[in-house]
Amino acid sequence: MNPAKPLALVRLEGNRGKQKIPKASEEVKLPPGEPGMPGWLLPEARKEWARVAPRLTAVRVLTDVDAAMLAAYCQLWARWRKAETGKRKNASPAVGLSLLREMRMVCRELGMTPSARARMVVPGEVAKDEMDDLMDGVAK
Repeated sequence: MNPAKPLALVRLEGNRGKQKIPKASEEVKLPPGEPGMPGWLLPEARKEWARVAPRLTAVRVLTDVDAAMLAAYCQLWARWRKAETGKRKNASPAVGLSLLREMRMVCRELGMTPSARARMVVPGEVAKDEMDDLMDGVAK
């Protein structure tokens, strides 16, 4: 069973399954904004954080409580990059593949895979069923 997607991602990607999603007034609201970067990140992970955090914040996927998941992604990125660029003659390719697999799972959680981006729509567009909900109660 797949975990539920964050509502921000459902709205960005569009509600293809036509599932009932909570209205904005029913949503749990989290403080907007980019989380603070943990000081213990590896140097390469810090670079990756600086690269992706502003982008995820801009599309309203990331909030200030998502530091742990983003830190996990960035650390995995740094370790995977080291495994791939620092290979020795005896190094096992399984290490890099294992890190890549873990990184992909975290990327899906944050909406950072190519397939997730392909399903995203421009923020601000309103689906027909959402527009109908918005128009309920408006005098015609």
